[in-house]
Amino acid sequence: ATVSVLYWDVMAHIAPKCSAGHNMEATKYQEGGYKGGWVCNSCSKTGYGGRWLCPLCCFDLCFECLPRVRGLPDGVGSITPSVVVPQMDGCHLHIERIRQLEQRIILLEAENAALRKQQLLVKEQALELTELVRLSERHTRAEQAQSNIEKEKDIVPPPPPPPEPSALIEENRRLRELIREHDLTNAIATKCS
Repeated sequence: ATVSVLYWDVMAHIAPKCSAGHNMEATKYQEGGYKGGWVCNSCSKTGYGGRWLCPLCCFDLCFECLPRVRGLPDGVGSITPSVVVPQMDGCHLHIERIRQLEQRIILLEAENAALRKQQLLVKEQALELTELVRLSERHTRAEQAQSNIEKEKDIVPPPPPPPEPSALIEENRRLRELIREHDLTNAIATKCS
């Protein structure tokens, strides 16, 4: 554990960095995707031998573009196949992981769109429910008003109040006038016949 801490501590100060900012390592690794060789990401030179490699993003630099520092302790500036193999396999896994993450992002975006759609449906249903409650309340008030009207019809109205004495006198006088007119009309009719 101490050697690997020392290794990464030294590499952080000596090793070049790839375009993504990862520490690169000097290697002759030719497994996995490198069985057919490698291509320098700076000058496009192809090769099978040593070069700088970022195992995280498969970035290669030839020693002509960036010479290797000489005189470093064993393990510094170079990596063994036992260290590289999982990292190179990890490189391909890294690419696969990116694809998986992109697919996950697409799925999450679809889920997010579905949730937004569901949220809109819930809002619409809430508005419909509010409208139904309002209509129900209006209907209940109308039924109550109709019930009150029907109750009022069932109640027998009280008799009208007795007329005032002066109204009775007036009514009596009018009836006498009508009777007199009637008698006068009958008397004229009998004389003429």
